Amino acid sequence: MIVRERPSGLVLFLVLRGSIMPRILLTLIVNIVVATLVTFSHGDLFNLKITLTAIPFSLIGLPIAIFLGFRNNAAYDRFWEGRKLWGELVYHSRSFSRQCASLIDYPVPACASEGLGDARVRMVYRAIAFAHALRGLLRATDSAADVRGLLLPDELAQMEKAFNKPDFLMGRMGMDLRLCLKEGRIESCLAAAVDATLSARRLDAARLAERQAILAPL
Repeated sequence: MIVRERPSGLVLFLVLRGSIMPRILLTLIVNIVVATLVTFSHGDLFNLKITLTAIPFSLIGLPIAIFLGFRNNAAYDRFWEGRKLWGELVYHSRSFSRQCASLIDYPVPACASEGLGDARVRMVYRAIAFAHALRGLLRATDSAADVRGLLLPDELAQMEKAFNKPDFLMGRMGMDLRLCLKEGRIESCLAAAVDATLSARRLDAARLAERQAILAPL
């Protein structure tokens, strides 16, 4: 479990990533300017005296409190659901890597560089690259630097052209599993178990993308 230091109130107020402040900044500035003008004019508009009471603010405050409470609960539910789904993805990733290491026969390579050409090793490395690519999809960031050392150069170039990078890697892992089955390095019943774990990882990614408001198809 990752435990971070508790941020201060000032840090939480000034943070911009994940904050709604950039979206409401213009409205907030307009409200501040209007409130300042009303304060300095003492409620006088030219020759007209505007009387302000606390009744409108009381009437507006109640629905705003209800609305903010609902939005706060919805935001936390979304965060907690995403955390649980990502935990399931990590669990299935570990199971997939263990199955690849224990169920698929691995011919000992003549040198370390030849090991990267084996389908079983590529599946494990692609499983790691898949997590980086999915994180980039969810955060709308470029994950090319994180997966550069995990994929072959030509495969990295193909992934960059793909519309959905995690789904591209998932398809390549399925092709490697089929190659291992064709070469007789894994039994068909065991290959079905590995494919089920692979499908569970794809389902976790789809649920993460769908429920975290990412519109890219998986």
